[in-house]
Amino acid sequence: MKSPISTPTKITPLASRLREPIQSPFPPPSTTTAATTTTSPLHEKHSQHGLSARHIAEITTVFRLFDPDLSGYIDPPSLEVMARSLGFRMSPIEVLSEIELAWEERMESLLLDGGEQPPSEDATAEERRRIDLDMTLRILAKKGYSSRNTQDEMEMYFRLFDGGEKGYITLHDLKRVQNEIRQSEMEIRKEMQSELDVFQNTNIVVCESTLEAMMEEFDLNQDGVIDREEFRRIVEPILS
Repeated sequence: MKSPISTPTKITPLASRLREPIQSPFPPPSTTTAATTTTSPLHEKHSQHGLSARHIAEITTVFRLFDPDLSGYIDPPSLEVMARSLGFRMSPIEVLSEIELAWEERMESLLLDGGEQPPSEDATAEERRRIDLDMTLRILAKKGYSSRNTQDEMEMYFRLFDGGEKGYITLHDLKRVQNEIRQSEMEIRKEMQSELDVFQNTNIVVCESTLEAMMEEFDLNQDGVIDREEFRRIVEPILS
């Protein structure tokens, strides 16, 4: 028998970030983000790279999870973890190379457009390794984000959570995955330490009561676990 959750409202900040740019099982928010419309500047800018409005919304959703302070930027270790969470493996060296290339492409684009003043070529190494949403979209588009297979990806994510291939996901599985993500980020940051002196901590930590509330929210048949069908209902609106 499940113990009652006294403060389920703790999931609101996380749920809000997950649903703002996409349709979800939750009621829609009162405001609509620019990334949800096909006429948004981001869509007009990145459609030439093969990204649809849906792709941009998906990437925006995950980007916000890695930018808890809503600064508009993430750092290289966060980008690597984010890319892995979306199914793309990038080495630390590859991440830094892609960031540098995206920076150069942006400067060339700004110079050609003759509009916004491009960043100074004398920008510090720290400034040149701050990654905003636009750069993230450029990098993931080049990695082939638009050609992903939704069904295969859904099954891959389910197996990621389903420790032991039980056929369902438990609260223990959620805790395990959270710990693995934190450990992975720590290892990536350590690996990049020789390249970067300043890090921005993502602090993607969810307390146990919030994980319990999430289980309550998504466990539609109230059997204490999340089965494949329940998982599909959670993930499909995000991936489809």
